[in-house]
Amino acid sequence: MGKNKKVSNKRFLLLLILLAIIAITAFFAYKSYKARQTITKPVTPVQVVDSLFINEAVKKATANADNHVYGGYPIPKKNQNVKILKNRAYTVGYCEKRKNPLWVGYRYDEKKGKNHLKRPSGFKTDSRTDSKVKTSVYTKSGYDRGHLAPNAGIAFRFGEKAQLETFLMTNIVPQTPILNRQVWKRVEDVESELANKFENVWVITGPIFDDDVKLLKDTVEIPDAFYKIIIDEEKDRIRTISFIMDQDVTGKEPIKEFFATIDEIEERSGFDFLAPLDDVYEESLEKLLPEMIWK
Repeated sequence: MGKNKKVSNKRFLLLLILLAIIAITAFFAYKSYKARQTITKPVTPVQVVDSLFINEAVKKATANADNHVYGGYPIPKKNQNVKILKNRAYTVGYCEKRKNPLWVGYRYDEKKGKNHLKRPSGFKTDSRTDSKVKTSVYTKSGYDRGHLAPNAGIAFRFGEKAQLETFLMTNIVPQTPILNRQVWKRVEDVESELANKFENVWVITGPIFDDDVKLLKDTVEIPDAFYKIIIDEEKDRIRTISFIMDQDVTGKEPIKEFFATIDEIEERSGFDFLAPLDDVYEESLEKLLPEMIWK
């Protein structure tokens, strides 16, 4: 009987050990499963609205705008008369009253090779306008002749004839030297870098005016700020980075300080952008404030 009792105790002990092994194995298997669930949980990228599908209306409107202006020409929300001026690599919405482009749209593709073109020596009056602004208006004014469609970026991708068109006065706005040569240039570098990383991007840019009208030599209205919207198609969705840059920058500000929502740009510029998008997606996209430059 003593022998049978010892055998029974050993069996009971082995059973306990086996149960303990099963319990420990089950515990760690559960923890591993939870960890995998956390790791594989999908994360929505910054500035991408979930299920923001690029509809046929967006594609058609972009094509009708010569593939320069994403989503088609901006729609005036205020009483603003715009003259459409088409060029090889960009399109302008020009205002005869303000003697300024109110928006410019262009597409950047990935650049290849090297740009051997020199910067043209002068600016040219655009004969397509009634105002026919001359370059001399800017001489000794304290303001730079700021390009909206960039000289270098256009030259690199579209050649000499397209580059020369960026020196039409309908593509030029009064910018303070610090804005034009520092902050504006940095943002232009960003859009070029993004085009190289993601194959292509679209840009819509223009001036912002307030009610206090100031004129350059009693001719060209001086903007108070400028906006820029960079748009990228990511598979079947759209993402944007948008900026507002005031004229009185110091030049030392980090780029993220100029991030703005498209809603704010629409309010201050008086234009509706990306109108062909389905309303629910357009509202979601335009209220987002950028957090970073895409990586």
